[in-house]
Amino acid sequence: MSKLLLSLIFLITLASAKPLPYNLENLNKLNLYYVDKSGLFSKKEQQEISQHIKSRLRTSGFNLHADDPSTLVVSIKTIDIEDTVIAYITLLVGEEVITKRDDNIETMALTYHQSDFLELDDPVIDIKEVIYRLLEEFLQLHSEDME
Repeated sequence: MSKLLLSLIFLITLASAKPLPYNLENLNKLNLYYVDKSGLFSKKEQQEISQHIKSRLRTSGFNLHADDPSTLVVSIKTIDIEDTVIAYITLLVGEEVITKRDDNIETMALTYHQSDFLELDDPVIDIKEVIYRLLEEFLQLHSEDME
Protein backbone atom coordinates (compact mmCIF):
# COMPACT_ATOMS: atom_id res chain seq x y z
CA MET A 1 0.00 0.00 0.00
CA SER A 2 2.79 2.43 0.89
CA LYS A 3 4.56 1.74 -2.44
CA LEU A 4 1.33 2.53 -4.28
CA LEU A 5 0.94 5.78 -2.34
CA LEU A 6 4.56 6.78 -2.99
CA SER A 7 4.17 5.96 -6.68
CA LEU A 8 1.04 8.08 -6.88
CA ILE A 9 2.73 11.02 -5.15
CA PHE A 10 5.69 10.69 -7.51
CA LEU A 11 3.45 10.69 -10.60
CA ILE A 12 1.50 13.72 -9.40
CA THR A 13 4.75 15.57 -8.68
CA LEU A 14 6.14 14.62 -12.07
CA ALA A 15 2.98 15.73 -13.88
CA SER A 16 3.02 19.12 -12.17
CA ALA A 17 6.75 19.71 -12.68
CA LYS A 18 7.79 22.93 -14.35
CA PRO A 19 10.28 23.04 -17.21
CA LEU A 20 13.91 22.98 -16.16
CA PRO A 21 15.40 26.42 -15.44
CA TYR A 22 18.65 25.57 -17.21
CA ASN A 23 19.99 26.98 -20.44
CA LEU A 24 22.62 24.97 -22.32
CA GLU A 25 22.87 27.32 -25.27
CA ASN A 26 26.41 27.51 -26.74
CA LEU A 27 27.69 24.76 -24.45
CA ASN A 28 30.00 22.94 -26.86
CA LYS A 29 33.13 21.98 -24.92
CA LEU A 30 33.04 19.41 -22.12
CA ASN A 31 35.31 17.31 -20.00
CA LEU A 32 33.75 14.22 -18.46
CA TYR A 33 34.33 13.49 -14.79
CA TYR A 34 32.84 10.09 -13.95
CA VAL A 35 32.92 9.01 -10.33
CA ASP A 36 31.49 5.72 -9.07
CA LYS A 37 31.37 5.33 -5.30
CA SER A 38 28.92 2.42 -5.45
CA GLY A 39 31.47 -0.39 -5.57
CA LEU A 40 29.07 -2.30 -7.84
CA PHE A 41 30.94 -1.97 -11.14
CA SER A 42 34.22 -3.49 -12.24
CA LYS A 43 36.85 -1.23 -13.82
CA LYS A 44 35.84 -2.61 -17.21
CA GLU A 45 32.15 -1.79 -16.61
CA GLN A 46 33.07 1.71 -15.44
CA GLN A 47 35.10 2.24 -18.61
CA GLU A 48 32.18 0.98 -20.74
CA ILE A 49 29.78 3.45 -19.08
CA SER A 50 32.28 6.28 -19.47
CA GLN A 51 32.88 5.39 -23.14
CA HIS A 52 29.13 5.25 -23.81
CA ILE A 53 28.71 8.73 -22.31
CA LYS A 54 31.63 10.11 -24.33
CA SER A 55 30.30 8.54 -27.51
CA ARG A 56 26.84 10.07 -27.01
CA LEU A 57 28.39 13.47 -26.27
CA ARG A 58 30.55 13.36 -29.41
CA THR A 59 27.57 12.24 -31.51
CA SER A 60 25.67 15.24 -30.15
CA GLY A 61 28.42 17.62 -31.27
CA PHE A 62 30.41 18.17 -28.09
CA ASN A 63 34.16 18.74 -28.28
CA LEU A 64 35.67 16.62 -25.51
CA HIS A 65 39.30 17.65 -25.96
CA ALA A 66 39.01 21.42 -26.13
CA ASP A 67 40.81 24.09 -24.17
CA ASP A 68 38.85 25.70 -21.35
CA PRO A 69 35.91 23.27 -21.30
CA SER A 70 33.07 22.99 -18.87
CA THR A 71 32.85 19.77 -16.86
CA LEU A 72 30.08 17.20 -17.03
CA VAL A 73 30.03 15.24 -13.78
CA VAL A 74 28.34 11.85 -13.52
CA SER A 75 28.29 10.60 -9.94
CA ILE A 76 27.02 7.31 -8.49
CA LYS A 77 26.60 6.71 -4.77
CA THR A 78 24.80 3.86 -3.05
CA ILE A 79 23.60 3.08 0.45
CA ASP A 80 22.77 -0.39 1.77
CA ILE A 81 19.79 -0.46 4.11
CA GLU A 82 19.17 -3.99 5.35
CA ASP A 83 18.47 -6.02 2.17
CA THR A 84 17.87 -2.95 0.00
CA VAL A 85 20.30 -0.94 -2.12
CA ILE A 86 19.47 2.74 -2.60
CA ALA A 87 21.28 4.72 -5.30
CA TYR A 88 21.78 8.45 -5.78
CA ILE A 89 22.83 9.27 -9.34
CA THR A 90 23.73 12.81 -10.34
CA LEU A 91 24.51 14.45 -13.66
CA LEU A 92 25.65 18.07 -13.50
CA VAL A 93 27.63 20.66 -15.41
CA GLY A 94 30.17 22.91 -13.70
CA GLU A 95 31.46 25.97 -15.50
CA GLU A 96 33.76 28.87 -14.81
CA VAL A 97 31.66 32.03 -14.85
CA ILE A 98 32.05 35.72 -14.17
CA THR A 99 29.44 37.16 -11.84
CA LYS A 100 27.55 40.40 -12.42
CA ARG A 101 28.50 41.54 -8.93
CA ASP A 102 30.89 44.41 -8.30
CA ASP A 103 34.39 43.52 -9.52
CA ASN A 104 33.02 40.74 -11.81
CA ILE A 105 34.18 37.85 -9.65
CA GLU A 106 35.42 34.77 -11.49
CA THR A 107 34.01 31.63 -9.89
CA MET A 108 32.73 28.12 -10.52
CA ALA A 109 28.98 27.55 -10.94
CA LEU A 110 26.72 24.56 -11.40
CA THR A 111 24.79 25.44 -14.54
CA TYR A 112 22.91 22.14 -14.90
CA HIS A 113 21.88 19.57 -12.32
CA GLN A 114 19.65 16.51 -12.52
CA SER A 115 19.60 13.56 -10.17
CA ASP A 116 17.62 10.50 -9.28
CA PHE A 117 17.28 8.69 -5.97
CA LEU A 118 15.89 5.17 -6.21
CA GLU A 119 15.62 1.74 -4.70
CA LEU A 120 17.40 -0.84 -6.84
CA ASP A 121 16.04 -4.23 -7.80
CA ASP A 122 18.97 -5.08 -10.08
CA PRO A 123 21.61 -2.50 -9.10
CA VAL A 124 23.88 -2.73 -12.16
CA ILE A 125 21.07 -2.59 -14.72
CA ASP A 126 19.03 0.00 -12.82
CA ILE A 127 21.99 2.35 -12.36
CA LYS A 128 22.97 2.15 -16.03
CA GLU A 129 19.38 2.86 -17.09
CA VAL A 130 19.22 5.95 -14.86
CA ILE A 131 22.60 7.26 -16.04
CA TYR A 132 21.62 6.84 -19.68
CA ARG A 133 18.18 8.40 -19.09
CA LEU A 134 19.69 11.43 -17.33
CA LEU A 135 22.23 11.77 -20.14
CA GLU A 136 19.50 11.65 -22.81
CA GLU A 137 17.48 14.30 -20.93
CA PHE A 138 20.57 16.50 -20.83
CA LEU A 139 21.25 15.98 -24.55
CA GLN A 140 17.61 16.67 -25.41
CA LEU A 141 17.64 19.97 -23.51
CA HIS A 142 20.96 20.87 -25.12
CA SER A 143 19.55 20.15 -28.57
CA GLU A 144 16.47 22.29 -27.89
CA ASP A 145 18.57 25.17 -26.57
CA MET A 146 20.88 25.06 -29.59
CA GLU A 147 17.97 25.47 -32.05
